[in-house]
Amino acid sequence: MRVSAPIGKWIAKLYKDHDQFVDNLLEDYNLNHSEANLLIYLYKDGDGIS
Repeated sequence: MRVSAPIGKWIAKLYKDHDQFVDNLLEDYNLNHSEANLLIYLYKDGDGIS
């Protein structure tokens, strides 16, 4: 990616790379980043949600 690329492209690439990194970390648990985010939400703020 060129240095002169718009900041939005850099942010999108960073976001995608982060998701892939987290997916690799969660692979042993058979989870992806979206599922992990949901579990974290339920643990922290999901009072009464089953």
